[in-house]
Amino acid sequence: MNTNDASISFSSQDTGDQLSSLRQRLRNQLRVVEDLSWALGDSSPMIMGSYYQVYKTCTQKNCKCRRGEKHGPFPALSWSVEGKRKMVMVKEADAGSVQHKVGAYRQFQKNMGRIRQIMTAIDETLSQIRTLLLEEYPKR
Repeated sequence: MNTNDASISFSSQDTGDQLSSLRQRLRNQLRVVEDLSWALGDSSPMIMGSYYQVYKTCTQKNCKCRRGEKHGPFPALSWSVEGKRKMVMVKEADAGSVQHKVGAYRQFQKNMGRIRQIMTAIDETLSQIRTLLLEEYPKR
C-alpha cells in the first residue's frame, strides 16, 4: 500500500482485529437472514390459528356425556380477530391438511421472529463498526 493513498488508518492492530471480527459477524448474520428469507419465500400454504381436539356435550338428557363421558374428540381450529377468539370445527377429512398448514404457519412466524432478532443484532454490529471507523476532523 502506498503511503500517499487516502485510506483508513487504524491507531492499533486491536482496532483492525475488532473491525475484521465485526465484519465477519456481519457476513454471518446476513447469511442467516438470507437463508431464512429464502425459506420464508419457499413456504407451503398456511392456515393461521391453533389446531386442537375438542370434546362436547349434547342436549339429550340421558346421554353418557351428561355423566362426564363427552363426545369426541373432534378436530377444531381457533384464531384471534381483533382480540376476539374465533373457532370453527374442522371436517375429519381435512384434519391432516389443516394440522399441517397450521404447523407451516407456526414455522413461518418463528422464522420471521428470528429474522427480526437478527436484524436487531445487525443494527448493533453496524453501530459498533461505525464507532470503530468514526473519526473527528481535527480542529485548528
